[in-house]
Amino acid sequence: MFKSHNAALDGTKVKALNSIERSYTKEYMKTSTEKAGKLIEKYMKEMDENDEKEGQGKEIDKSKVQEAIKKLNERKEKLEKLQDKMTESKMT
Repeated sequence: MFKSHNAALDGTKVKALNSIERSYTKEYMKTSTEKAGKLIEKYMKEMDENDEKEGQGKEIDKSKVQEAIKKLNERKEKLEKLQDKMTESKMT
C-alpha cells in the first residue's frame, strides 16, 4: 500500500474542532438569536393568555414552558457571547 520506506503510525486520534455542530457564522448566530427571542416572546404570550383563561378549560404546563424559556435564554446568551468574541477578533 505504501511505497515509501519512511511511514510511521502512532495511533493518535484527533477530534475535528470545526465540525458542523460547532461551526458558527455571523449569519447563523444572528438568525438563531432572533429565533430564540421570538420563541421566548411566543411562550411569554402563551403564559399571559393562559393566566387570563385560568380555570376555563385547557391549561398549559407552566413548568415546561418556564424550562423551555430558561433553555432558550441560555442559548441566546451563549450565541450573543460568541458574536461578541467574533466581533472582537474581527472574524467573519
